[in-house]
Parts: sequence; C-alpha cells; structure tokens
Amino acid sequence: MHLHARLHPGTVVTLALAGLWGAAACGSSPKTPTDGPASASAAATTGGAPAAEPSEAGPEPEGPPRLSESERGELSGACNLLEPQTYDGMKAARVAVDELYYADPKAKPNDGPPLEAALKAVAKAPSGMSPGEHKRCVELFKKQAMREIWEYEPADAAARETLKACQKSAAAMFGKSKLTFGDGSGPQSTSPFCPDGDRVPATLAELPYQSRGVDWDTPGWRCMKFGLRASQPFQVAYESTDTEFACSARYLPRGGGGPVELRLGGAVQDGELKLHAKVARKRLKSAP
Repeated sequence: MHLHARLHPGTVVTLALAGLWGAAACGSSPKTPTDGPASASAAATTGGAPAAEPSEAGPEPEGPPRLSESERGELSGACNLLEPQTYDGMKAARVAVDELYYADPKAKPNDGPPLEAALKAVAKAPSGMSPGEHKRCVELFKKQAMREIWEYEPADAAARETLKACQKSAAAMFGKSKLTFGDGSGPQSTSPFCPDGDRVPATLAELPYQSRGVDWDTPGWRCMKFGLRASQPFQVAYESTDTEFACSARYLPRGGGGPVELRLGGAVQDGELKLHAKVARKRLKSAP
C-alpha cells in the first residue's frame, strides 16, 4: 500500500531525440544498466573538467509520523480485508495532490482534500470485518496516508522521466568523435561525451518554468538533440568529463526544506559505456 508516482499528463514532453539508438553504429555501445553512483564528480586522469558538485546535503524534514513496525504488521495482516479499498484510497489521494499542485505549484501544500479522498475510499467496512476492527484499521490507514501524501512529489515523477530521456540521449551520442561543438571554429572535442548542458531554468526561483527554444540552443543540448516543451516543475542540467556523465534535476519539495536533487548517468569502464540503473536522490541545503 504505497503511493506509485505517475507523470501528470502534459507535464513533460521531450523533443524527438535524433539518433537515439545510433550509438551502436558509432563504435562503443552502452551496456546493460548497472548500479552505480549517478554523478560526474572528479576530473578523469585523462583530462576534462570536473562536473560541478551539488551543494552540501541537508537534513530531511520530519513530516508526519510513520507507522511503527508493529502497526505495519497489523495493517497488512489483521486489516488485509481493507487492502483493495486502501489501494483505491491512495490512488485517489495521489490524483488530488496532482490536481492541487499543477493548479498552482507555488501554493502552500493543502493535504486536506487528498486525505479526504483517501478516507472516503475506506469509509465502509468490508464484508467480514467488525465495526471495531474497521475503526482500528481506518486509524492505521489514516496515519499511513498522511505520511505518504506528505512524501508524494508530483515534480519528482516528472523529473525522473526526463532524466531517463536525458540519459538515453547522452548514451546515443557517446563515441561520435566527429562532432563539432560550439560554432565550429574551435578545436574539436576529444571527449566521448557531449559538452555540459546549461541549467534550464538558470535558478530554482523561476520554477515552474516554460522553456523557449533559446534555452536548448547551447552546445551541450544541441549535441544531445534534447529539449523540453511543457512547463517544468524542476530544473534540469547535464554534466560530463572524459569518463562519465550525469543528468540532474532539482525541484522544490511541496513540504518545504532544501531542494531535492536527482541524478542519473553513466561511466566508461574498460572502454565501454555502462549506464547507471538507479536514480541517486539527495536533499540539498541550498541551490546555487
């Protein structure tokens, strides 16, 4: 009984990524995704500028209390007859959060309607459950729902979809040695990756942000043939060195506190590109 993030319709639309599957035709091809830190950190010994490090990690806000281990066991065991209704309740709560967030992303979180939607689904006791058992199970579900509603971030779901697209685009351009970056007048890059892509938007204060074509008309984004068309509830960037790359996204949590940064990338190992499978998540103290 957990919230499953979904991409709000129309939130993120990636442009066609030309040459997305062309990496295999240009030498080294990306391997099956493997676990690993999704960050482009220190500069490789072979050269290349180090990718910018995120701000120092900050604390996670407390939020509503979690269920204890015994309460989780009770909810999944003694309350199992209520599980179909709790699933529907959390689904309705998620939809309510999405509607409130996309109506005004800068408004203070209002978890009243989402919680009401969740509790409405469990208002009637299922067959075989006594009134006393039903009351107790609803109490446990309410506690869990309050926590999961607080944790749910519509911007997180949209950002993760964009990071996957960014990672695929970077992998598609890996090893294309005849690329010319910038205006073509400078020396040709020796890196197997596209150059860095500027943050879009430049600051988190601009979120939600409706990008323009000029935002993506920079060497890095042009090289990757990547861009977004819909309003962004997050900031996106791309960084690389001679041996690794990382796509990153930052957003402002509904419940306040420092920004959240998500990163997904890949690294060269034994001459081959291996993509990271897991998105790394980090709470920041500040957002430069």
